[in-house]
Parts: sequence; C-alpha cells; structure tokens
Amino acid sequence: MNYTTALPDFIAMQRISFCWFIAQGLNEELATFSKIYDFSQNTEYMLFGQEYSLVKPVYNIIRAKKYTTNYSAQLVIPLEVRNKKTNTIKYHNKFPIINLPLMTTFATFVINGCERVIVSQIIRSPGIYFEKNKLQKKNKKIKRILPSEIGKLRSFTPSSEVLLTESRLYFLNPTVKNKPISDKNKKIKFIKKEEYWNWDGQPVNLYSLREIKEQEINFSSLFIEHFKIYKNLLILPNSSTKIKRIKIFLKWLGSKSNSKVKNLNTNYQILSFINNFNLLIKTINKYKVLKEQVTKKHNQVSTKKYTQIKKIYDQSFQNSEKLLRLKINQQILFFTLRDLDKFKQVNSFNFLKLNIKPKIKILDSKIKTNLYFTTSFKEIIKFKYNFTKKEKDDKKQQPQAKIFRNKPKYLKTKSKIIQYKEDHLIEDTYKQKYEEKELYTATLIPEYGSWIRFRFQKNTKINTSKYPIKNQEDELIIQLDKVTQKPAIHLLKEMGVTDLEIYQNLQNSDFFYFTKPLLTNSLYQESRLLRFNLKSNYYKNISEFSRIFDPSYYRLGKIGRSKLNHRLHIKLSKRITTITYEDIFAIIDQLITLSISKGVSDDIDHLKNRRVRSVGELLQNLFRIGFQRLLRKLRSQTNKTYSSQLSSFNLVGATIREFFGSSQLSQYMDQTNPLSSLTHRRRISGLGPGGFDRDRISFAVRDIHPSHYGRICPIETPEGQNVGLIASLTTCARVNESGFLETPFWRVINGKVIKTGNPIYLTADIEDFYKIAPADVPTNEENYLTQNLIPIRYKQDFLTVTPSEIDFIAISPVQIVSVAASLIPFFEHDDANRALMGSNMQRQSVPLLLPQKAIVGTGLENQIALDSGMAIKAERSGIVDSVTADKIIVLEDSGHPYKYDLQKYQRSNQETCINHRPIVWEGEKIKSGQMLTDGPGITSNELALGQNVLVAYMPWQGYNFEDAILINERLVYEDIFTSIHIEKYEIEIDRTAEICEQTTNNIPNLNISEIQNLNEDGIVTIGTFVKPGDILVGKIIPKDDSEQLPESKLLRAIFGAKAKGVRDTSFRMPEGEYGRVIETLTFNRRTKLAYKFEKIQIFIAQIRKIQVGDKIAGRHGNKGIISRILPRQDMPFLPDGTPIDVILNPLGVPSRMNVGQLYECLLGLAGHKLNRRFKILPFDEMYGSEISRILINKKLRQASIENDEAWIFNPYSPGKMVLLDGRTGKEFDNPITVGSAYMLKLIHLVDDKMHSRATGPYSLVTQQPLGGKAQHGGQRFGEMEVWALEGFGASFILKELLTIKSDDMQGRNETLNAIIKGQPIPTSGVPESFKVLVQELRSIGLDMSTYRIDQFSSNQPYEIELNLIEKYNPLLKTFSPTSNINNISF
Repeated sequence: MNYTTALPDFIAMQRISFCWFIAQGLNEELATFSKIYDFSQNTEYMLFGQEYSLVKPVYNIIRAKKYTTNYSAQLVIPLEVRNKKTNTIKYHNKFPIINLPLMTTFATFVINGCERVIVSQIIRSPGIYFEKNKLQKKNKKIKRILPSEIGKLRSFTPSSEVLLTESRLYFLNPTVKNKPISDKNKKIKFIKKEEYWNWDGQPVNLYSLREIKEQEINFSSLFIEHFKIYKNLLILPNSSTKIKRIKIFLKWLGSKSNSKVKNLNTNYQILSFINNFNLLIKTINKYKVLKEQVTKKHNQVSTKKYTQIKKIYDQSFQNSEKLLRLKINQQILFFTLRDLDKFKQVNSFNFLKLNIKPKIKILDSKIKTNLYFTTSFKEIIKFKYNFTKKEKDDKKQQPQAKIFRNKPKYLKTKSKIIQYKEDHLIEDTYKQKYEEKELYTATLIPEYGSWIRFRFQKNTKINTSKYPIKNQEDELIIQLDKVTQKPAIHLLKEMGVTDLEIYQNLQNSDFFYFTKPLLTNSLYQESRLLRFNLKSNYYKNISEFSRIFDPSYYRLGKIGRSKLNHRLHIKLSKRITTITYEDIFAIIDQLITLSISKGVSDDIDHLKNRRVRSVGELLQNLFRIGFQRLLRKLRSQTNKTYSSQLSSFNLVGATIREFFGSSQLSQYMDQTNPLSSLTHRRRISGLGPGGFDRDRISFAVRDIHPSHYGRICPIETPEGQNVGLIASLTTCARVNESGFLETPFWRVINGKVIKTGNPIYLTADIEDFYKIAPADVPTNEENYLTQNLIPIRYKQDFLTVTPSEIDFIAISPVQIVSVAASLIPFFEHDDANRALMGSNMQRQSVPLLLPQKAIVGTGLENQIALDSGMAIKAERSGIVDSVTADKIIVLEDSGHPYKYDLQKYQRSNQETCINHRPIVWEGEKIKSGQMLTDGPGITSNELALGQNVLVAYMPWQGYNFEDAILINERLVYEDIFTSIHIEKYEIEIDRTAEICEQTTNNIPNLNISEIQNLNEDGIVTIGTFVKPGDILVGKIIPKDDSEQLPESKLLRAIFGAKAKGVRDTSFRMPEGEYGRVIETLTFNRRTKLAYKFEKIQIFIAQIRKIQVGDKIAGRHGNKGIISRILPRQDMPFLPDGTPIDVILNPLGVPSRMNVGQLYECLLGLAGHKLNRRFKILPFDEMYGSEISRILINKKLRQASIENDEAWIFNPYSPGKMVLLDGRTGKEFDNPITVGSAYMLKLIHLVDDKMHSRATGPYSLVTQQPLGGKAQHGGQRFGEMEVWALEGFGASFILKELLTIKSDDMQGRNETLNAIIKGQPIPTSGVPESFKVLVQELRSIGLDMSTYRIDQFSSNQPYEIELNLIEKYNPLLKTFSPTSNINNISF
C-alpha cells in the first residue's frame, strides 16, 4: 500500500530551528562578539567567528547513550590574543570554545546518556501593548481644612521658589454682592453692590481679553440702567418728588464703586453730571424726532437736510463711543505697552523674579489696576492689606461694619473656607478634555532587555506649575522597574528635545503644555510653558535611562520594530532595532488618545501577540548570555601574558551545560511510547526563563482563545497546576521565521476551493481579516461548496454567509487538534474534559509485548509511527541484503552496502523497553523513508498502543462500582496486556585512600547457592533471574580498627597481632524487585597496576502481566483500576459462547458525556466480525446529521448478515445484545451494550506504587511519617477515611492510627520496645499534633487542661492534672490508682 498523507512532518520545526542556529544564529552571535578588550585595554581578543568549524563527535548517538556521555561536537574558532604593551600576537588556529550538544535526527539531545528534549517556549512577543488599568481610583475632591488666620494661608499655597518658566500671573477679581439701600420711608429701594476680593489665577492674555469684554458689557449696561432710571425720574409730573428721587438716585450712584464718579461732593460735579444726562436726553429726543422725520417722507429738500444733520449726530455718537472705550480699557493698554517695552529689554522671564509693583502711571489716582504680578500669596496679601499709616488712620475712623466688609471671605470661619473651596478651581481646557480620562498603561516589551512601562501617576511630588492651590494632575511617567521611573517629559528633555519640538510632535501636547498663554521669553521665538514642574538639577547627571537607547542593553529586534511600526502607525526602517524618540512620541500620543477615547485595550492572549521561541533561538540567546558573562569577566581582569587567561572562555561552555542540564525547558524526554515522545517534542510551554510564573498567573492566560484555531490544540494540556500553560501544537501548525504560529488554508474564490499546489499559511493577525470556513463543509467533484449558507469565522466571531463571500477554507478536520487528540475516533461526541484525559492517557500507555492495531482508527497512526523516531527508516532506497535480529544491511542503489543497527531491549527514560523488530525480507526492494523495523508500540508501520478487547457495559456484583474494572483471566494468560520493563541499578565502588572496596565473588559467611551466579569479578552473570536479597555485585571491605570488638582489641594489645577480617558490603536486590539480568556494564579507571572498576551498571528486565491495581483506560478518558480478575467461565458470554474480556460500569458514561466510546466499541465489534478496520476522521457531520449512528447501524447489520449471526444486530435495541450469565447460564434481564473497544494499559502500574512500612523516617516538624515509595513512607489516612472509621464505630483502630502509628512520639517508641521484648502493648499517649492544637487554643485565650475526676467519689479535691486517655480502664470504668502523674501535663 502507498501511504500518503497531507500533513507535514511532525518534528520538522525542531530540526529546522536547530539547523538555522548552526547555519545562521551562531554566526550572528559570534559576529557580535568579535573583539573583546580587557580592563587595561592593552590585551585584545580577536574572535574570527565567521571561520568557526565543528569537530566530529567523539561518541556516536548509540555509544553516547551506552557510556552515559554527551553527543556533542566541539566548536573551534581561530583566536588571536594581541598584547599592545609587549606588542605580541598569539594566534590559536583552532581554539575550542565549547562542546555544543548536537541534535539527533529525531530532534533530541543526548546529555549524560539520556535523551532530552528542548521544549519550545511561547512568550509575549516584543512590541507595545496598551492595557486598561484594572483598579482605577476615582479622582476624589480633596477636602482640606484651611487655617483661618491670614498668616497661615501660605501653608496651602505654592512656595515662593521660582524656576525660569514657572512663574505665574495672578489677577485679583472682585466678586460683587448686591445690597439694597432705601430712603427712610422705605418707599423706594436702590440696590447697592458690595465687593469682596478673591484670588483668581488666569493666564494674562486670556484674562485681558475676558476683562475687556466684561468691562464693555458692564459699562454699557450700567450706563443704560442709570440713564433709564434718570429718564423715568424726569417723566414724573410732581417736581418736588422728582428732585427728591433724583437726590436718592445720585446718592446711590455715588456709592457704586464701579462708577467712575467717585466723589459727588461738590455742587459743580453734581450739576455737570445732571447736565450731561439732560444733554443726552435732549440729543436722543432730537435724534428720535429726526428719525421720524426721515421715515415720514416729506418733500425732498427737507429730507436731505435732515439726513445731513443725522450724519453729524451719528458721527458724534461714534466718537464718544470710541473715547469711552479707550477710557475703560486704559489699564489694559498700559499693561501691554509696558510689557512690550519690558520684553525688548529682557529676553528671559527674570523680571518675574522681582516682586514688582506695576509701573503703570494711572491718570486717575483713585483707580487702582486689577493687574498684578506675584510670585507668592504673601505679596497679594501685602498689596491688599498693608496700608500706609495715613490709610490706617483713615480706616480706624471708619465704622466697624465697613472694615468687616473689606475682609476677604476666607477669614470668616473654617467651615466657610471649605465652603468656598470651589473658588480655587482653575478653569482650563485641560480640565474639560482630560478630567474624565481612564487610566491605561503601555508596556513596551523588547526582544532583549527589561520591560518599559508608560503609565499615569498622580503628580504629588511636584508642585504643579505654581497653581495657587495644589491641583493633582495625572502625569505620564516612564518606568524601567519598580524603583526607576521618571516623567516622560524629563526623559525627552534629557534626550535633548526642546519644548517646542515636543509641542509640535505631540498631538495631545496640551496634556503637558499650557496652550493658551503666549508668554514667551522673546518676541520672535515662541516657547511653551509646561504644566509640570522640572527640577533644575535634572540635567546635571546622566540617568540610568540612557541605557535603553544602548543596543547592547536594550534591543527591540526585527519583530519588535515591525510590531511597533504596525501598532503605532509609524514608518521606521526595519534596521532600527533600538528605541527612537519618534517611538516615544507615538507611544505617549497613543496612550493619551486611548485614555480620552476610552478605547479597547490590546488582547495580550491573541496569538499575534505571542511568539514561539524554538531550540535555535533559545540556544542563540544562551550564547549571547555566555559571551556577555565572558565579556564581563575579561573586562574585569588586567593584562596577564601567560596562556591560562584563556581558561575564562570556559564560562561560555558552563552556560551551555547549565542550560542543557538544569533549565526548565530542557526536559527528560518522555519515552513511554512513540506518541508520548512525539508530542513531547511538539510541546509549547509558557513557563521557563522569560515566560510566565506558575503562581501569579491569571485564568485568562490559560484559557482557550479564538486565535488558537489550527495553531494550538484546545484539548491537549495537562490537568492541575500547569493547565493551559503547557500546550501542544496542532497537526498542521508550523512556526514561521518571525516565531509566530501559522496554519494552512485553501483559497476559495467565488465558492470554488482551489486545491492546486501548496496551501496558504496564515498567521493569527492576518486570519482575522478574512472569512474562513471550517474543513467539514461538503464540496462536490469540481470542488465547489454545495451548501447555501455556511458557518464561518470572521474577526473572532461566528457568522453564516453564502459561499461566494468565503475567502479561505481549512484543509483538514484534524487541523484544530494536536497529534494525540487526532488519534481519538468519534472525538466530536466526547466532552472536552474527557477528550483531554483521553489524549493525555494515550501518552501514558505502555508498549505491550504483542500489541494490536486498533480496529477503529483515524488514519494518522502511520505517520505518527514514522515521525516518532522510535523505529528505523531507510535513509536511501535499495535492496535488502541481509536481515538479522540486530542488524539490517541494505545494498543501496549506488552500490554501497549500508548497515542499520537495531536496538534490542534498550531501557527508555520511563523504564519501558525499546526493541526493534525487522519487518522487511531479504531481497525486498525498499524506498527511501520506508520503515524497516517496528518499534515499541508500533506494529507493521502503524502505532499500536493497546489491544482490541470485548467490552460489556454492565454492573457485576458491585465489583465495577465507580470506575473499577473487571477483567477476564484470558488477558493474563494470553499475555494480552503484558509489557517488559527494564530497570537500571548503578553501583558505585568506593576507592578512597582509607577504604578500598573490592569486587569479588569470594565473600565470607555465604553458602554456595548465594554466590553461584557471580563471575570472578563478583558481578552477576547475564541471564540470571534475581529475586529480592540476591547479590548483584559482591563487594568486600577490609575491617577497620575502629570497628573491632573489645576482645580483638585486647588480643591485639597482648599479642600485637592484627585481627584480620573483611566485611561484606555487597549490593543486593532491593525489596519487591525481581527480574532477569539482561546487561552489565563496567566503567573502568586506569590505575598504576591495572584497570579497576569505578562503577557498574546492571540492567534487569521484568515481564509484568496485568494484575489487580493496574490502571487501564480507553481513548475517551474512560479510565479505571482493575478490581478483580475473574475466571473465564464466570464472565458473561455472548450467544456464540465468547466470554467478555472487560466489564465496564455503564454509569460512567452519561454523566461524563464521553459517548464516543460507545460509537467506537460498536463499530469495533462490526469491524471485528467483518474482519476489516475503519478510518474515522473526526467531525464527520459533513456527510449528514446523525451520520455516525447511521454508519454503525449499517455496519452491524452487514456483520450480522455476513456472519449469519442475527444476535449482532437487534433492530429494536440497536447496539445492544442479549448476554448470558457465566455462573448460571441464564440470560440477563435486559439487553446489554457489547462491543470491541481499544483499551490501553497505562504506566501507573501497581508494582511501582506498592510498598509497605513498619517503622521508618518521620517528618521533622509534624513528626508524622513521610509519604511516597521512595521515602519509604506511610499511607495517608485522610479526612474521609476517618469519617469511614467513625461511621463504623471502629474507635480503637482510629485511636491507633492517630497516635502510635502516627505522631505520638513517646507512645510509638514504647510500643516498638514492647513488641520487641514481647510485652503487652501499653496505652497510647497524646499525638504531637494534638499538643499543637492545645497550644493554639491557649494562645487565643482558651485554657485546655485535663483534670482528674473525683477518685472513687471521695469528696477530697485534687490539684493534679490527669491525662484522661492514658490510664482509663474501660471494663471497670475507673482509673488505676498508680497513675504516672509525671507525663500528664505537657
């Protein structure tokens, strides 16, 4: 048969990665470190990395395994050491730098004789990620109780220290309160306005504009109001009241502070005032008349006159308006003129440092300007409240009320101060735009270096831009680690970017800068005023932030750069692998934009944001680390001329060794069976250096993500603490050169699937933009999609569309699962949790002695067997020349014979047996890549992990309750589930100077039967069957003086003769182990006289039949422990007399929802009867709904017809059949599901778990026995077991288990003593843990003590404490009088 499969080679990605490293990655690293100088710069090491070569390995793979060494090649490089002082050059033509372990053809490394795998690591890809802060505190308004004395006001205001750009301008703004005044009769009321000053900080020009507007409004409206009132007063007919009213009006006018008419004391002024008003009224009246005249059309001559007069009037009105405006705004004009003057003199803001009084010559001395420069609150207060002596005297004469009126409103009460807190709010565009922002964090992840975080932080340290009251703004800071952080603006300025450049490059620059004020330090160049303070001493020294721009410390790498360009929409060259200020600008902008718009944060679990580091890249990083260590070491040492300086090059080798030996990613290869070794090499781990840490990991990281489709298997992951962190590649996935996972699709155009050439591989980020159909959509012969509506994936969502809209279609239904999961037939009928267990348990199945192919498979078994590397493939085509059990010779087409060595009974890492059986014949023609042998768990080119056995789902006498399994003795006798296990014993031989062990078969005090199987060197011979206690290596050691008995010491003292003698230190077979010796290995060391053994390895093989306590499982997560082995005559049997092999509990199926096992076992039965096998791909609904059931019914029916056995298919209960009870011969009441299932024997064998303990080691702290077979531990008696004993009332057993068999220290010693001396066992004491409990109770104040009960009911009180447990006689219900009182109180 010609097996062809569309799936790529399963372990190609590991091989490709390693080859890339040898060809390219190694070169890159060696090129980076071509010159190294020492501390004095005198010695220079030149590495000619381009000319490196690898020396052929000393041991080949098989020998490296046998002699426990590494399969590695020496990396040699030409090296020059140049000394500038002595002017000498030493040239090493081939300087060995390291021994580089090489990858075998099957992607493993042989380290210390063990095959190890380097697992690929999945880490967060370099790039920038924006995430929303989870815990954002809402900005609370801070309440501060302010002191009521004016002297203390400065405590909540800016201090008076000034930096160049920081000074602010403040203006005093009056707030106005209306107050009514009236004449005595209370007939008419005028409203008087009172002013209070409060401080309002605003930028100058903003202020001045606003001021002009306000004053215009104020003036005009006031004037009109007054004028209106006056006009109304004039209309009054009664002249006396008219005059009275006018007087009141003038009084009110005089009290108006805003009116320019302050002193209305002289008659002249009053007169002129009234005259002006009157004139205005006259003019207006005339104007009205004129207007009316113009509108009533008289003869033209008069109209012309009128218009002329009107023009004159108009002009005069306009002029007066101009004058008024100038008058009103004179202060502002003065200010700006003087300002311009100032700017011409001074080019900086130094003048702000002077505490200036405004140099404005005010024409009217009574009008004080509202503008005032200040650097601190004190000045304002001085200006307002420090009067000259004369003014103070004037004040004293004023009534008290008036003085009170002039006090600022701060000073009334403390509660008022809080009440008017709102007055200090600074209005600014910043508030409107950024107040409601949400906080995000940007994380910049490099390829090499530490993460950099950009985040918002409350700006507390800095007194923000000299606002009058601290206003905490969120400032953007850059953080290297927990300690090192600084504001982003500082970093940019440190890089030498000016404020103007920053302002122009940032879109959201108003976050950092005041946009409104154009306060500049010269008339020509505009600079910007920062919102945030800068300490002036920031630029004196270079900070640690400079290193993020240094490529040797911090590298984005090609991937990081392309990710950054993509995410931030910038176009920088791929060659720039460091951070530039453009990046920083873009990041800051993006971050602020996200915060305002409250955008969606990045999905860090999306596969476009995670990349895979395979072997090659891990090794490349390793080299870099090694060379950097070397660099540091060489730089720290001064010039040494002798050659041992080169010994420091060992550092690189040490780094490599450390990685291969003890890294989290370098793992002992799982060699239980071919599948487990294959999936181990396709595993992807999130742990390891630079990856996740198992303890602080969220659930989101472990979860399945829509982008995993076709890349990472959603099913196969370990249960327990690593769930989701360790995953497996899917069958079709591959890693592209950037390290991202991609999966193949066929292109679909107008509903036609184009299956020519190679499929198109897409990465996760590209896939999101296309509409992609699943593989189980039916097509016709011309590859057109036949359905009208097809479910698709688009942008991580599910839609249904018509065929013409589809862009791609998946290539295979197994594309979305891993290799192990793809071996499960009818997989779509199983619950995901059980499928997970099924795929995990297939990896634990033990290779059997006589495995069988599954009747129901999925068609991948052949390729898995091929790619697993556990069998031998032909390298080139030819003709088989000769075949023996341990070698195959092929005469290749070129005419050269090629020898393939077969492994016979080799021990795997899991102590299973690796054994090759040839499957080709002499003279057979073979092609390149064809399998020549079967391996463990491989039968005729296919994976065969278990056995097809006859299964019935029925309860049987309660023996298969809750996952227990009942089996037929046939499985034991016919070696159905028998496997070979090989164990290695290593015996070290002590050859120190004092003690010299010798191996010999001449051992004293043993009879011949015990040493008959040892050779003359004392080593057991191959083929011996050994039992516990048998000698494997006979060793003796001369007796030392220290160990002599007193008698022999006496003899020696008397006679001076040495009492000679040797002690037997032979290595014997441990308890519970048995087997046949299949190989012995001795490792020699050359001494002066002869070879001496240093260590001896002995391999012992056991044949393990299946037994009670072993674990067997199906492929659907249906696992169980064998509880009983029944004789075949007692098993239920089929109508044709075949006894059932395995009885499973039917209750295990419905609640676990792994119905796939029923489909499998029924189709298996049909296949068994029809003598054929089925290949069932998962997700077969493409052929119709319920198609699995239809198929099985058809096949069962066909089987019953062909075999003429009607009982196989009962149309009334399909899939069930009548069974007969083996013990009575009668039929069971109900028909029972019977079928042929594929069962595996798992490596959790009872032989490896069983152990017993009498006494043994105890835990140091709790004093309870240790656990586990290796520690010779006890069995855990848990909470539920205690409940069981309590339920049965077995109180004495429970007491014994809790005391002398556990942590009652005194009691257990006494008991042991009593058993040895044959005395009755004393009563148990108090467990150590109980004492702890009592002390705990005492520590929370509960006194727990035991008191003696009144003895023999005498009334005399006792003061003695008594341990109630100890001396109580249950029969007499009394306490023995001879109670040992000393050990009662503890």
